[in-house]
Amino acid sequence: MKRIKTLFYGSRFEIKDYIKPQQATDKLSSENCQNGVYATDIFEVAKGMSLTGEQWAYANYNDKDFKIIFVEEPPTPSITRYVYEIDAKDFIESPKGSHQFVSFKPAKILKVHTYTTEDLKDYWRQAIKEEREEMYKRHNS
Repeated sequence: MKRIKTLFYGSRFEIKDYIKPQQATDKLSSENCQNGVYATDIFEVAKGMSLTGEQWAYANYNDKDFKIIFVEEPPTPSITRYVYEIDAKDFIESPKGSHQFVSFKPAKILKVHTYTTEDLKDYWRQAIKEEREEMYKRHNS
């Protein structure tokens, strides 16, 4: 199997040199609530992920038409978003086959791409009523 050398990390923050592990807040799955650096091998997914963090949002990396789904409020307009190309050496795919990778060590930044929220308008949508109701139900159970 070919070893991945570069992964992608989307953020609303400008980060220098290394991305440090942080406690993830997704309590719906054990893979998504670890203290680590989360990244993907899909550049387009990282672009979408750069929109998250301010408002309640979710996504499925494996959706054919990947979009971040905002449950209540849309992403904040007119701010800079970042996609970092990072060294993949300390990452493991978790869960297997998901295109989501995690490292428990800081990740070295190799390159930075910048966008505005408006540049990424095709990477998100607002949740419909049924999706909002499902998320409220899942988070309150």
